[in-house]
This record gives sequence, C-alpha cells and structure tokens, in this order.
Amino acid sequence: MLSFFNKQTPYKAALQVYNLVTVALVAQDLATNPEATWAEDGFDILVHLASAIALQVKPSVITELSSIFLNSARIGAIYGGVTSDSSAIPLAFNLVDVANHLVNLASSSRITTLLATTSSEEVKTQEHDEQHLKQR
Repeated sequence: MLSFFNKQTPYKAALQVYNLVTVALVAQDLATNPEATWAEDGFDILVHLASAIALQVKPSVITELSSIFLNSARIGAIYGGVTSDSSAIPLAFNLVDVANHLVNLASSSRITTLLATTSSEEVKTQEHDEQHLKQR
C-alpha cells in the first residue's frame, strides 16, 4: 500500500491522503445520513478515488484523463446541486469540495505539462518575433 503514495512529490502524496480521507468521510455520511444519496455522495467517492490513483508517480493516461473529466464533472454537479438547492451537502462543505477538485485538476501532470508546453512555446515565439524585428 505504501507504494501507492507519490514519493517523488510530497504535496501530491498529501493530496492523495486528503482524497482518501474524504472518501472515508463521504462513505460514512452515505451510510449514516438518511438524506445522503448515491447520486451525490457515490459520485463524489468515485471522483476522489480516481483522483488519489491519478496522483501516483506514473499514472496511466486513461486514469489521469478520467480524473480530469471526473473532477470537472463533479464541479459541475456541485454547481447544479447548489444552484437548484437540491444538494444534501451543506454549502460550506461543497465550497471546500470545489476547492479540492480544482486543486486535483491543477495537480494533474497532463494539465501541468500542457500549460508548461504552451508557455514555453509562447516564449519561444515571442523571442523569435523580437529577433525578427531587430533584424529589420
């Protein structure tokens, strides 16, 4: 089980622990709260499990893309539940959950690589344009 946690990036390991603790808390809520639903809590459990797995050192492409999709979908589901006043989860917990899903998204290697690649390409393009203007 210890090899499950990301040993190369401590904040990702901490985020894995946070996601797994969240899974346990949501599962307890689902088991003890008569107003809790599988549609809301069950989906949240799935998303947090996928996120914890995707934060490993070398997740598969499918795992990581699934985590990106599920975290994005969960943010949308929270928005829908809060704005329609149909969520059984208190607003404060939903706000914390949205922040967690945003951090999960930001921690994705695929998104980080995409943003870093885009930024470095923009810098190279800008440097090329500046050199071209100097030559004129």
